[in-house]
Amino acid sequence: MPNVAANTGNDLNAAYQIDAFQDVSGLILESWGPSARNADYNEALDVIIERLQSRSLDEIGVNVISRDLVDQFPNFTERAILLDSSSSVSLLGREPREIRLEIGRAQARLKIDTSKSGGNRTKRILLHSTLLTPSDWNVVASPAASSSPLLPAVPAGIQSPKSSTQMTVVIERDSNVRAWILRTAAGICELCGQPAPFLDAIGVPFLEVHHVIPLASSGPDTTTNAVALCPNCHRDLHYGAERIMKLKNLYEQIPRLSRAISQN
Repeated sequence: MPNVAANTGNDLNAAYQIDAFQDVSGLILESWGPSARNADYNEALDVIIERLQSRSLDEIGVNVISRDLVDQFPNFTERAILLDSSSSVSLLGREPREIRLEIGRAQARLKIDTSKSGGNRTKRILLHSTLLTPSDWNVVASPAASSSPLLPAVPAGIQSPKSSTQMTVVIERDSNVRAWILRTAAGICELCGQPAPFLDAIGVPFLEVHHVIPLASSGPDTTTNAVALCPNCHRDLHYGAERIMKLKNLYEQIPRLSRAISQN
């Protein structure tokens, strides 16, 4: 069987296989021991969880498939790892190691003789998800084994989306301010300095007017609080990771905005 690959690309001492168990397909991670066999089980499980998280997978199923437990509890669901009374393991909001330890603690409670202390002698588990194919699991265990990226299953979507009515507040604007801003910009974005990316339906360079201090935050609808931006820069100022720094750049680049600062 192949070994799980570390993030460095080197193989870990942790064997895995992609197979179906009791008609449920997924990744089977082999147990730790005896001796030094599969000694990197813990690191391998951490790496697998980390890769699943990086691909925005919210949850997976985990079932113990050690032979002695299968003999004692033949029903697949009886050997499910249960965290917070859920049949799936959430991958959200926690470090891989923390999730792996929770799985280990839950697994320790799955034993034949509950009167005895200690957990299971083996750690053979099946990780499964309806969103992942066998090829996906191979990429999770060993990214170098495949050149195909792991992609989530195509969602079914909503064939007949329902409509709803919502009340919105519309703030009155001065059309003369908008016209002045666009005319002054002359088709050049006032943040990045690049020409408008396209012409609109009447052949005018397309730029959007952005209020530096939002109207919803009591910003004025004046030329001292408005700039002309290309669509990318406009979205960037609303949602970009560096929007605060770029806002400061606007104030430095456009002298008329200095009055907007003093007025607010």
